[in-house]
Amino acid sequence: MVTEARIKQALDNWLFRCITTSASQEGQTYWGEVSYKGRPRLMKIIVSMDDDTIANAYLDRKATRAWQRNSSGYFQQHCRDGSFEERR
Repeated sequence: MVTEARIKQALDNWLFRCITTSASQEGQTYWGEVSYKGRPRLMKIIVSMDDDTIANAYLDRKATRAWQRNSSGYFQQHCRDGSFEERR
């Protein structure tokens, strides 16, 4: 599911991004479109604030459903206030 090619594709073509906090660690979180089993899905990738380390990456089912419903509220609720960006 998570491959170097998919991570690169998602980071190069992100649709939503923001700063998130998990376990007291801040990171830049990206949601980008990838193809998985021939279907469009969103991959969530959390990168360290210095852009040196990928902390986590996975196919995000809930984000994919929200994206398919054109609901950016799902993404905004996970972001630090004022950090949400949507690429159009």
